[in-house]
Amino acid sequence: MSHRALVAEHQPNGKFNIYHSRNGAEDIQLLDELRESLNVHGQVDWESLTGSTVPEMMHRLPSAEEEPGHTVETADTGNVVEPHPVATNLRRKELLMVKDLLQYEVLYVVEDGDVEAYWLTWTYPDVVRPLHRHVDIDVYDPADVPETSADLASYFEDDEPIQRISDFESGWLANDLAREVVKEYHRWIYELHLLAVRKFEQRVDENLNGVAQVLSTPEYWVSFRTDENDALVPQTHLSVLPIRIESPANASSERIRDAAARTRFSIGAGLNAAESVSEEEVQKAHFEALMEIIDTHVDRVAPEFIPGDAGTLIEEYQHAPSHRDVQDIWKN
Repeated sequence: MSHRALVAEHQPNGKFNIYHSRNGAEDIQLLDELRESLNVHGQVDWESLTGSTVPEMMHRLPSAEEEPGHTVETADTGNVVEPHPVATNLRRKELLMVKDLLQYEVLYVVEDGDVEAYWLTWTYPDVVRPLHRHVDIDVYDPADVPETSADLASYFEDDEPIQRISDFESGWLANDLAREVVKEYHRWIYELHLLAVRKFEQRVDENLNGVAQVLSTPEYWVSFRTDENDALVPQTHLSVLPIRIESPANASSERIRDAAARTRFSIGAGLNAAESVSEEEVQKAHFEALMEIIDTHVDRVAPEFIPGDAGTLIEEYQHAPSHRDVQDIWKN
């Protein structure tokens, strides 16, 4: 999965246009480029942005015209920032309501002649039980994967992976590669599966059962199949939290990412070890993870971008004189 970023540019009418960058979140590399590109009016001079990325393969689904197999789907042109906005005339509170937000790591906001960066922190606890119950995973070495799309389909059907994660027997997470892939990429597996679910909802007499989907990462190619035709994890009203990145930008983003990952993994561990888990317990775990992440970065959380009552509650949280008051605010 590439390190995707959203760029929100403030417009003269007081609203924002949003642009997509395939790899602009990596090392927060787009922050300096955007600042250097600002013109005298404080707007981005899009033609001055240099650099490009390789157009990405988001996910692979069977073609309606062909035998079950793989087709490449991507809307990327390869520009460092896609020149056409993905959304226009959005209010500040609507910036984080774009489709498929879990795909993005960073939000850049161009406003008042400057650019601020916000790490879009995933707050959902690391619950890997859906993988255990519904998903088979094959892990491939990128060096072995063919470069042409014509060869990719047969490769994933016929070649042996370096690791197959499908048995999920007791102690399966003791395998170093299985643990690495599941811990680092289950979020993207859930997201790509959700995208496929939405795609298949538009098709007649088709379901997602057993369809191969492919996730490309710098370290591995991951092919997975599922028997589940609904989202693997419940959708929540606040699964992504914007946290302002401080200088140095990349070091700041790494601290945010690593602290949140530890929180999600430690809270999710209890759910993964239990024999059965109710939806209420999952929601409680999400609340605990959200609270801990906000606690850790309370001064840098940006409630002005969070829609609905959640943004207001976080603002109250930031001004609460004690943790008990905070708990009461959220519970009530």
